[in-house]
Amino acid sequence: MKKLIFTSAILFFTIFFCACPLKVTVNCDKNDKLSVNFSSQLGEAFVENLTQIQQISAENSENSPSLDDISNKIQSELEAEFFQNASVKIDQKSLSASAQVSNIKKFPKEFISLQKKSGGKKAFVLVLSPQTLAASILQEDSAAKTLADILMAPLISGEEMSLEDYKILLNEIYGERLSSELLSGDLTVEFVANGKKQSQKIPVADLLLCSAGKEFKFEF
Repeated sequence: MKKLIFTSAILFFTIFFCACPLKVTVNCDKNDKLSVNFSSQLGEAFVENLTQIQQISAENSENSPSLDDISNKIQSELEAEFFQNASVKIDQKSLSASAQVSNIKKFPKEFISLQKKSGGKKAFVLVLSPQTLAASILQEDSAAKTLADILMAPLISGEEMSLEDYKILLNEIYGERLSSELLSGDLTVEFVANGKKQSQKIPVADLLLCSAGKEFKFEF
């Protein structure tokens, strides 16, 4: 259980809360095959908390998980159902990850989809909401689910909360310095198809507070 919680912290913190730039790039080839690349720069407060968690884990276990162990765990989870050829690398300063979507039909269509439009046009749609996250990334048996339940972000719980109330919640759990860092960045979703690049950006704080969810849609 300690290893599971530790892995959850790395995965969930980095993907949803890390100070930015946080960027997700989706590439669509001529056969509509999708690949996903993720990158982010870890902040000082995150690294300090990561070190503290490692120390606590080491005190309570003979085999404290290394960063390589955590990377391998996340990589295995990515490849368990939705992705293939996943690569995850974590060090004390950065995290990078990439993976190919193994079969878009496996995803709940409410979460990620390729839609056919009139005139031969298509649209790639990604929806982040409590329902889509629960049905895809944050399933009951996934490592990320453990910490997601603890963090109680409106995007995850569906319950409305003001920014000030959410800051207070994070302050109580992780401290003011880390909560400030976690909520300070932007999420950029970039979509590349037919040699053309499109992007949308949203502050991480706005995304987390969006209890109704957020849709990213790109027509090509």
